[in-house]
Amino acid sequence: MVKRDDGSTLYLSRDVANIRKREREGFDQNLYIVANEQDLHFQQLFAIAERFGIEIHSEHISYGMLHLQDGSISSSKGNIITFREVMDESVEKASEIEGRDIDNDEAVGLGALKYANLSVSRPKDISFSWEQVLSFEGDSGPYLQYSNVRAKSILREASKSGSFDDGEFNDKEYELLKKLAEFPEKVEAAAEQREPAKIANYLSTLSEEFNSFYHECEVLGSEGEVKRLKLVELFVEVSDQGLELLGIESLNEM
Repeated sequence: MVKRDDGSTLYLSRDVANIRKREREGFDQNLYIVANEQDLHFQQLFAIAERFGIEIHSEHISYGMLHLQDGSISSSKGNIITFREVMDESVEKASEIEGRDIDNDEAVGLGALKYANLSVSRPKDISFSWEQVLSFEGDSGPYLQYSNVRAKSILREASKSGSFDDGEFNDKEYELLKKLAEFPEKVEAAAEQREPAKIANYLSTLSEEFNSFYHECEVLGSEGEVKRLKLVELFVEVSDQGLELLGIESLNEM
């Protein structure tokens, strides 16, 4: 069926016309970023396009839905909660975190929200909890930002004197170095699979590795200071780039 009895067209009919238009305009790729509720719709669309000889590469970037664990967000407009409402509440809650002197509430609140969304594999639904989203204890946007800030504070305090010691790395140094070296392949895999969670989860593991290194390996004033400072510099470089890819702002203080 192309048209209803009243003359109106179906979504599928309009999408077929749209995909033909995009083919004529010479698109290299035709990507639809739509929730997994529409998986069947796009399977049908692409099958019809193939039957019509439409050759443009089309792909449905499917993702799951977000579910609130505690129902703590109420909408002023009824049952539908807008992204603006969630975003505003995230920033407000970031400003209320106890024991943390946060200069940029918006960057922390939005970073927390973005990480919560991007760290879950696309097809899966997201179970959303403010306690977890705004935690500084791991696997959260604030944890990544705080780890990055901690590393930058070490570099600010460093004298940066001495020569690099290229002797053997201890276990903690080596584990951090190995994890840092994985960054390019994680980015490549994320791009190929349309899966930002690969970068988000990598940054979480990398931050855990860095914090373990930080607690067990004295940096400033140690015999291996120059070598360890280089590892800290590399961590800052990688985490800065990774956060940028996720659209999360890296901070200088937190």
